[in-house]
Amino acid sequence: MDRVAIVGVGQTKHEARKKEYSFSEMVYGAVKMALEDAGIGIDGIDNVITTSNDFWDGRTISSMATGDMSGGPGRNDSCVEGDGTFGAFYGLCRILSGSYGTTLVTAYTKGSKSVSHLITNAAFDPIHMRSLGLDMIPACALQARRYMTRSGIAKPVPYAYGDLQLDGADTAFSYFIEYKDESNLKIGARVEAVFEEERTGTIKDIKHFLLIE
Repeated sequence: MDRVAIVGVGQTKHEARKKEYSFSEMVYGAVKMALEDAGIGIDGIDNVITTSNDFWDGRTISSMATGDMSGGPGRNDSCVEGDGTFGAFYGLCRILSGSYGTTLVTAYTKGSKSVSHLITNAAFDPIHMRSLGLDMIPACALQARRYMTRSGIAKPVPYAYGDLQLDGADTAFSYFIEYKDESNLKIGARVEAVFEEERTGTIKDIKHFLLIE
């Protein structure tokens, strides 16, 4: 199989709300950063894939709306319904087909313009759109708890699970947090890593993060 690599990445900052920017402006900014990171111009792109989710955008074929700012005009432009991972996989398949070379993949969502629990509730009844009292947050929690129990990594209750941002990093990741006083769990609280005695060189080397109280 031919070797395919990601040569440039661009990402807007994760924030609770971006009222001052439209999704088109956000996509343009990410595309500009990706091209600069790759050291190429838009002329070096021969294939564009735009990706978004119609539920979150509130319209059909929502990914068509970002074709222009993704450099689609004059190039093969394909719209994909889904998330960025699926868009990247689709781009990989197009390159491996031999028909395309350097591919630009964009993916976006602007959840702050939506009511998340109403939208994710629709995933459980997309036909009649009934309110079933279940959305993605408790569903993902149930799924995660099932996985943790089956894999033997379940933690004693109670424990916390939160998004952590390392000093100097732009993005966050989720992990277990141990604490003594629940009232000290708040946005911006400091934590420190607690490592396993035997390490394997993976993320599982981190046993949990301890809340600094």
